[in-house]
Amino acid sequence: GWVDVVAISLDQDSDQNRPRVETVKKFVDTYHLPYPILLPSPDSSLFTETSPLPQTTLIDKEGRAARTILGTMDDKSVRSSIEELLKEK
Repeated sequence: GWVDVVAISLDQDSDQNRPRVETVKKFVDTYHLPYPILLPSPDSSLFTETSPLPQTTLIDKEGRAARTILGTMDDKSVRSSIEELLKEK
């Protein structure tokens, strides 16, 4: 099996209504994140949805949202959820 990890940052510069590129870069450097951080365009519907953050969505092999977890997750929960998905045929 394999796993791809991607994050989406919804942090915005309130004065200019655009992603906080420098803030995200500092976060990535501080936590040594080994995966890409996507910055949606300011007109993205992601900014108008009222879903709690953080939110984790696990996509299955068919490209469907198999699980969505609202709020923070510990390493054990993430690992368990991913292992379940990798076992699916």
